[in-house]
Amino acid sequence: HGFHVTSVEFLPLDGPTVALQQMSPDVRLVDGDGRVLVPALVRNMTDQQARRTMVIFDGEKRLDAYPTFEKIRDRVGVVIFDDTNLKNKNLFTKTLERDNHIFVNTWDAPLRKFIAKEKPALALLGPLNMGTQARWWGGVNNLQFYHFTIVKGGGWM
Repeated sequence: HGFHVTSVEFLPLDGPTVALQQMSPDVRLVDGDGRVLVPALVRNMTDQQARRTMVIFDGEKRLDAYPTFEKIRDRVGVVIFDDTNLKNKNLFTKTLERDNHIFVNTWDAPLRKFIAKEKPALALLGPLNMGTQARWWGGVNNLQFYHFTIVKGGGWM
């Protein structure tokens, strides 16, 4: 895929860890507190590496991830916050606006046409849906409901 991927997990989870090691052995797995590890990883990068880095906050969410974001934002190219349309959506967006960040939300009008293109592929999951008997891990059957926010980092050129 051409990317150098490091996955920071607070706790090592046997299933995902084994699956990642088998499916993507080039993914570097690091266990521990992302609030400490992510800034350390970025700090140890060259300026060129940091500028070409995208950090995705998926475990820490929105305002909980913001202090870590503040520590790395000036060096990395882009940061993505997952599930930003959920809890504290307006407060999170207002925080980004207050701090003069350049960002786009996947629920913004210009991105709706791209999200709409996911619907045919997601429709293929229909036969696997068992109604209320099964729940999809991470809501994969309802991806159009979950949104994220992309924030320009200081390393963006």
